[in-house]
Amino acid sequence: MTDFYPLPKFDTSLYNQTLFDPLGLLVVLILGLATLLVPRRWAALPVLLTLCFVSMRQRIAVFELDFGVVRILVLFGWVRLLARGETARMRWIPLDTAVAGFGIFSAIAYVLRKGAFGAVIYQSGTLFDLYGIYFMFRNMLGGWRDIERIVTALMWISIPTAVLFGIEYWTGRNPFYALGGVAEFTTIREGRVRSSGVFSHPILAGCFWASLAPLFGAAWWRDHGAQRALVPVSLIAVTAIVYFTASSTPIMLLTTAVVGSLAWPLRGYMREVRWTILAVTIGLHLVMKGPVWHLIARLDVVGGSTGYHRYSLINQAINHFGDWFLLGTDLTYQWGWGMGDVTNHYLYVGAQSGFFAMALLLLLLVLAFQRVGRLRRVVAPNLRYVVLCWALGVALFTNLVGFMAVAYTSQLMVMWHLLLALIAAPAMSPQPIRRRVPAPRPLEAY
Repeated sequence: MTDFYPLPKFDTSLYNQTLFDPLGLLVVLILGLATLLVPRRWAALPVLLTLCFVSMRQRIAVFELDFGVVRILVLFGWVRLLARGETARMRWIPLDTAVAGFGIFSAIAYVLRKGAFGAVIYQSGTLFDLYGIYFMFRNMLGGWRDIERIVTALMWISIPTAVLFGIEYWTGRNPFYALGGVAEFTTIREGRVRSSGVFSHPILAGCFWASLAPLFGAAWWRDHGAQRALVPVSLIAVTAIVYFTASSTPIMLLTTAVVGSLAWPLRGYMREVRWTILAVTIGLHLVMKGPVWHLIARLDVVGGSTGYHRYSLINQAINHFGDWFLLGTDLTYQWGWGMGDVTNHYLYVGAQSGFFAMALLLLLLVLAFQRVGRLRRVVAPNLRYVVLCWALGVALFTNLVGFMAVAYTSQLMVMWHLLLALIAAPAMSPQPIRRRVPAPRPLEAY
């Protein structure tokens, strides 16, 4: 029988052992039970609260199988869905096929490369996370109103999160230490405290919240005055969280989100915008002394950035393409100093399962953008939903940029699957608004 003992507050060197702070476990169980009991429209809320306030490092080991916080949440979520028969409402779409295909191909390629039974166990857990999280959210979300509830919940959650990040920034101590799974004292770089909350790294924390900023801004176009008043407060909270992480990558992602949101007047010319970006990128590559991706090395907003590492990683991946293109590789550390740290999600997927898995990830992104575009055309008479579609597209683009600098894990991976589920959720027809609101003017009037 597995014995429980408090997690040593940051020690992740122990595997196949139960590492759970008693208070943290209690919080997870309470929120798990809430997942089973709350009305369907709020079923995702306990998951979001756990995601933002409990460290994902904690886990329960059962017969050498690790059930981390995410997997415990998935189990509670699926028990609810199956017990209440809430799975029949989901309609399968091409984006679902892309997610499923990406997962199974990546797993097969990884197992073939490793050639060991341990790889089967590992990839079974990976598929459990991927399919469990994505399809759990897919079945919990039924349309536009559910999307707006998710965004509203995250807006409210951002406010106490910003306060706690601020306390960590000013005191140098992490308030979430009491729940286990995180260090008591916050890391410092270049003389600046880098708040991380329940996240394993400040960059992950900042990227998580920065990518949600477009969705928060889109709530301004709702008809409810209280929700509209929440928009500036939540955006200030997100900006504060990004500032408290003292990391360049979240700042760049927040800038990307702002620029993408401000590109709203160009929504009718996106084809021209895409070709212009491609032409400019090729032009820069031709005239620069180094490759165009060398621009990443020059990004250093707060000092001490690892932009040069990210540039070198791309460079070495291209130079060693033959090492990983078929089934991936475990030997990226041989490419140069520090190359074992693959801080690029595209290359992380490639190193895990090869070039074709990376190509499937790119196909998934294309299908997600196409889905957003189709939704925007369907709801075109309704400004409120058009803005929400635009925000989903901007959030998707922000994550696309984030993939260049971060390998998505833990909370960031859950957020990514949640975003894909939000994009897949609405039916291809506008959902009626039940409250009495003025009839929306056509887009040409704006």
